Amino acid sequence: MAAYFQLFPIGSTEAVTFAAVDEAICAHLGVEPDPVHYRAGWYDSIGFALAVGRDWTWMREHFIGDEIHRIIDFMEANYTADCWMGR
Repeated sequence: MAAYFQLFPIGSTEAVTFAAVDEAICAHLGVEPDPVHYRAGWYDSIGFALAVGRDWTWMREHFIGDEIHRIIDFMEANYTADCWMGR
């Protein structure tokens, strides 16, 4: 079964693109966005965790590294997620 998610800026009903989220993360961290890869692989780790219903606390307990924790903190402060399962 597939797991999906969308991100919404807090207070907004309009989903934002993952590329825009990555740009915001990179701006927050003071680094240039990579043209191909999301910063610290956040989409594959944080994104998957969100898609399968994990919360920010779970991620902090299971993901190791200062940068990924800074990304989690930034995302929690700025986005809400809508997640669902499908075929």
